[in-house]
Amino acid sequence: MGGVAFDGVEGYPELLRRNASEYAEGGTSVAALVLNVGGSVGLITVISIAAGMLAVVAAWHRRDDDLACFSWTVAAAFLVPIVWVHYYALLLVPLALATPHLSRAWLLPFLTT
Repeated sequence: MGGVAFDGVEGYPELLRRNASEYAEGGTSVAALVLNVGGSVGLITVISIAAGMLAVVAAWHRRDDDLACFSWTVAAAFLVPIVWVHYYALLLVPLALATPHLSRAWLLPFLTT
């Protein structure tokens, strides 16, 4: 019976570092912001991990409120070093759940373009 292979796990942190240094600067993530104001890749790693942990803790404390928990979980996903532009489509789900009728909040995605 087959199992899950973890052959490449040791090299994964280095792969993340290489991808962050190659792609993060031109991206739309927290990492790109840190790099563009003069931060280093090491600082990005620390900030991403700390901010991601804070978002997960916030989601855990709001676990009785499904919308808040889901929103914090989606926010945590945006704190990784590389965020592609199409990832922001995920933000439409909590927005649609929070404001199902057309409102000014639906114009927020247009501010990022």
